[in-house]
Amino acid sequence: MKLIIGLVLIATICSVGTLAANAPVAFHTATTFTTTSLTQSALVASSGVSDPNFAPYAAFDPFEYNAFNFTSTRCTVPSTSVLNAFKISLQKVLLSFSASEKADNFIISSLLGGNGQEATLRKYAEDYGHIVHNTPMVVVVPSTTALVAKLVKAVKSVPCNSQFAPVKIVIRGAGGNVEGGSQIVDVATLISKQELDDDNTIPPLQILLDLGSRLNSVATQATTVGSQKSLWASAGATWLAFTRAAATLGLRPYVAPDYFGITLGGSLSIGGVGGDSAFRGLCAHHVAELEVVNSDGDVLTVTPTSNLFKSVLGGMGQFGIMTRVRINLEPNHPFTRIYHYVSTDINVLLRAVDKIQQVNQGSVHVNTVQTFIVPGTLDFIINWVLNGRTTYRSPEEEAQVNALVSQGLTYIYLLEMTKRFDSTAESLEQIAALCDETFDLAVVDDMPTNIWDERLYYFSLPALIQTGAWTQRHPWLNIYLAGDVFVRDETGKSDFDRLIDRFTPLKSTGFGHIGLYPILTSPLFTSASLPFLSVPTTSKWSYLMVVGRDDAFGTDAGLNYQAFDNRKIWDDMTRSVFQFDRPRATLYASNYIPDFGNSDWKKYFGKCSYNQFVASKRTLDPNNIFMDNRNFF
Repeated sequence: MKLIIGLVLIATICSVGTLAANAPVAFHTATTFTTTSLTQSALVASSGVSDPNFAPYAAFDPFEYNAFNFTSTRCTVPSTSVLNAFKISLQKVLLSFSASEKADNFIISSLLGGNGQEATLRKYAEDYGHIVHNTPMVVVVPSTTALVAKLVKAVKSVPCNSQFAPVKIVIRGAGGNVEGGSQIVDVATLISKQELDDDNTIPPLQILLDLGSRLNSVATQATTVGSQKSLWASAGATWLAFTRAAATLGLRPYVAPDYFGITLGGSLSIGGVGGDSAFRGLCAHHVAELEVVNSDGDVLTVTPTSNLFKSVLGGMGQFGIMTRVRINLEPNHPFTRIYHYVSTDINVLLRAVDKIQQVNQGSVHVNTVQTFIVPGTLDFIINWVLNGRTTYRSPEEEAQVNALVSQGLTYIYLLEMTKRFDSTAESLEQIAALCDETFDLAVVDDMPTNIWDERLYYFSLPALIQTGAWTQRHPWLNIYLAGDVFVRDETGKSDFDRLIDRFTPLKSTGFGHIGLYPILTSPLFTSASLPFLSVPTTSKWSYLMVVGRDDAFGTDAGLNYQAFDNRKIWDDMTRSVFQFDRPRATLYASNYIPDFGNSDWKKYFGKCSYNQFVASKRTLDPNNIFMDNRNFF
């Protein structure tokens, strides 16, 4: 059976055992991992794209280990008449740039008179999903905001008549999504869907704007406004680079995603969720200021009072181009304690989270909260609950593990909470007492905060690469569920119970992980704050369910089963007649759901927010310069 890594390699490299609440911190000496071998191009701006060694940064390939067969991707070759219109429009755009700017920033297909960098273009026909493959004909890889602004102005200058193809910009962070949202739309798809302007029969020339490869600097000094410290960074910087820069100043972001290989701009455009989201909302809620290139090509600095600010955060690239962000920070702490509590009943864990939230208001007992739905077999308990430890710390722990395994359950439920600290943290028993619940198994570990923060990036990811899971197709589902989904009816079952009952680890997820992020909905999630971060607010808690599917069979039948199961879950959870007014389920916008179209987006936003989304598009991007292939409109 394929080895699924959650925290396995963290544990084997730097597990330190259980510490008493006030014991001095002493860590295992085997924390000799290094970061100097990292070759991620996003940490250092590369040379111009005409350099034969240029390779775009990709969140799905951060070590540039080249495991993907990019040569296998194919896209429709436009007809001669369409190609001619594309060439005319591209020449018009290029008139705005000097020869050196074109050489340093543009990658153009030989079909449009480019220099034959077809292999590089094919690398943009990929994302973490490994399902959609649309090769762009033009890519721009800017290193400055001024270049981005110049591109938008040049695109806007293309005449709207039958001689020219309309020109659109598709924004790419690092391709960390799963449904092709950071790719162009294939010309054949555009034509077949008749996604053409009424007065123009020529499909648009799409320019892919790569923000992650070179527009990725992070400031070295914090900005202080009153008592609040923050840090500026380019939108194409990774969370890895940003968090490390903040750590050198003794600071950290209030909320950061679990995987640090994605870009700031990419995650903020859909909100950004991490373990700290339980009590603090999304990453986007902690942005203090933005630099945005609007649809006129103007460079604007905007704050939370601005409509552009509110629209761009969570706006999925539809209203402007984030080029720089200033994110609020808090003091960092050198160590992290990780608490694991296991139950065979998900509601035990959800009640525990609610009680922790109540006591956390007066004094911070834990910082992060996540729940995982884990196969109930010994190997998964070792990997996920014991952090890879194959020996038991006590006879009681061994008995608890054996009791769980003996039940033969398809899934058990793991509550993971952490507390960052300087020298002391509460014990496993103290936190359990605050939860006021009985657990089937409880485990605690400590480690340096920087290791915990980068656990997926440095340990899980190489292991997934080694097992081949990283390169499998990933038809993921990321769905926000309102609290009533977990309420049990007279049969003793909730809608969530029924969903999990029909899951099987191999067929449903390929042994990929299932995560559940509890998120306190008040007071951050209001239509007046960031209206397009669509999270259900009908109950105190919403829960982001991450179904991390791996196509373990490698067959179209296996992929289709998982993809259409996503569709079934979405349809089932949004069937309520109240969905358009008070959404019961929404999406964290990176999902592979077949035939997801305009009517689904109306369910996603709810009627009022969708109308506001459309109105903002007309106001902020009236010429529809910023294009996306996700059928918003």
